[in-house]
Amino acid sequence: MFGKNGHRIDAVEVPPAMDAQEAARVAYERDKNLTRHHFEKGEHPIVRIEHLNKTFTDTPVLRDVNLDVWNGEIVVVLGPSGSGKSTMLRCINLLETPTAGHILIEDKEITGTKKTDVNMLRRDLGMVFQGFNLFNNMDVLDNCTLAPVTLKKMTKPEAEQVALRHLDAVGLADFAHANVTRLSGGQKQRVAIARALATDPKVLLCDEATSALDPTTTLSILDLLKELNQKLGVTVVVITHQMNVIEEICHRVAILDHGVVAEQDTVEEIFSNPKTDIGRQLVYPNGVRIDQLPPAQVIRVAFNGGSSYEPLIASLAIDCGVKVNILGADTRNMDGKAFGTMLLGLPKDPKEAGKALDYIKSQPDITVEEVSGHA
Repeated sequence: MFGKNGHRIDAVEVPPAMDAQEAARVAYERDKNLTRHHFEKGEHPIVRIEHLNKTFTDTPVLRDVNLDVWNGEIVVVLGPSGSGKSTMLRCINLLETPTAGHILIEDKEITGTKKTDVNMLRRDLGMVFQGFNLFNNMDVLDNCTLAPVTLKKMTKPEAEQVALRHLDAVGLADFAHANVTRLSGGQKQRVAIARALATDPKVLLCDEATSALDPTTTLSILDLLKELNQKLGVTVVVITHQMNVIEEICHRVAILDHGVVAEQDTVEEIFSNPKTDIGRQLVYPNGVRIDQLPPAQVIRVAFNGGSSYEPLIASLAIDCGVKVNILGADTRNMDGKAFGTMLLGLPKDPKEAGKALDYIKSQPDITVEEVSGHA
């Protein structure tokens, strides 16, 4: 297996899936290591979530959530529907009031006190909604000037100047006076992003911002978010259940499952070495679940650029005379790097399986993970 520094390490056996409390503890400890690294450089998280809990009536939706977001990052919070992702995001800008825990924006506590100026807070936290949430009785420009006039007390001409700048940034300057009802879904989401940027926020919160869009439009919106992050330096937190969002734009991933942060790490680490059952379900090829794998020795092979699985399988058969079963295969583009992932079922004969495993592990630029104990 290859670590973050590119050095090869031995293949490892995947441990049994952790329960929710243990997964949360491990994720928190890993994030504390990242936090320590930033603190050593004199940095502080722009958003800090500590032991966040949210309960609706008697139903817990968030349970002891801990997450740091650093200035300039694009962080994706990934998880299935009902995992608590949107609730967590709405707690950050106080659209929902946390039941317990703390949220700090630039080291300032915003929870548990009546002194929080919500309007001041939302100047620094732009919000992009899944359903756009545009005002149909206003044109594009008026939709984008409402927040700076209301929250920043700008004059209308000042707000229009700011709004036009951001409409230009999202490629819609020519649509300033168009009726929003005449826009496509992708154009509406671009207007929503320009509106969120109109107060010059430090953090852009995106709640399933691409889930209602077609694949082509989704890619264009993700490219836009990445461009805005790079050019404006705005920190972005994206809530999604779509794997391609991770592949396209993010620096770090937090996986939420049943209201708990199951794991969090860099994109490369999550894809090459998922620690929990939910993590493996999300990153294994073609959505193959662990409990769906056959009762035989199975390995996961990740190709870290420059390799593809076809020559490997052919070479294995020619050089070793060993045939393996391809249980699933996929290729992903993450942060400009190609990652091919494959699940292989090894022969039942231990000698043949060992020969295949040794051969695959000897190949360059390949991560090998034994998925045993899954049956």
